[in-house]
Amino acid sequence: QGTVRSQTLHDLTTQLLTWGFQRQVTMRAVHLPGWRNVRADMLSRPNKVIPTEWTLAQRVVNQLFLQLGRPHVDLFADSTNCKLPTYVSPVRDPYALAVDALSLDWKGMYAYAFPPTNLLTQVLTKMQATQGQFLLIAPMWPQRLWFPTLKRLSRGVPVKIPVDQNPLSQRLGNGRLVLHPKPSMLNLHAWKLCNNP
Repeated sequence: QGTVRSQTLHDLTTQLLTWGFQRQVTMRAVHLPGWRNVRADMLSRPNKVIPTEWTLAQRVVNQLFLQLGRPHVDLFADSTNCKLPTYVSPVRDPYALAVDALSLDWKGMYAYAFPPTNLLTQVLTKMQATQGQFLLIAPMWPQRLWFPTLKRLSRGVPVKIPVDQNPLSQRLGNGRLVLHPKPSMLNLHAWKLCNNP
C-alpha cells in the first residue's frame, strides 16, 4: 500500500488494513473536492478563509424568522453554524438530520437555506421540482442564469439583509471568528419561495 514518512501513521494504517482484512472489509481512498471536504480543509489550513462558508449572524436570522416564519430545518449547515436545531450537514455529523442536502427529499418541508452561491443553480432546480416552502438567502444578482428561476419561485418582496453591522462571519480552523470583508458586495436578500406544482 506504499510507505509513509511517519512511523505512527504507518502503524495505524497497518492496524486498519489488518482489521479490514480480518473482517473481509474492502477499503479504498476516494478524492473529495474541497467544497465537499470543508472540515478537513479547515483543519489543514487553520488560518484560511473559505469563500463558501459564510454564515449569517443569529440576530439577523431571528429577525427574518419573525418576518417570514420559522422554518423546520436548516439545509446547509453544520454543528458550528446551524440556525435551527434540525439541520443537514455537508459532512458526517452525529447531530445532523442527514448528510448532503442535495441528496435529500425536500418535499413538504419549510426549510432555511443559505447555500454557497456556486450551488444556487442546483438548489433552485431542486426547489423548482419540489413541493415545499423555502427561506433562501441569496444575492440579488439579476444577471445570473439562475435568477429568473429565483424570481419565478419567489412569493412576496425579498427582504434585504442589512450590512450596517456586518452580518456575515465564519469560524476558522484555529477557532478565530472572521467577519466578511465586504458584505455589501453580495447584496444578500431573504427570499420566501414556494413551489406547489
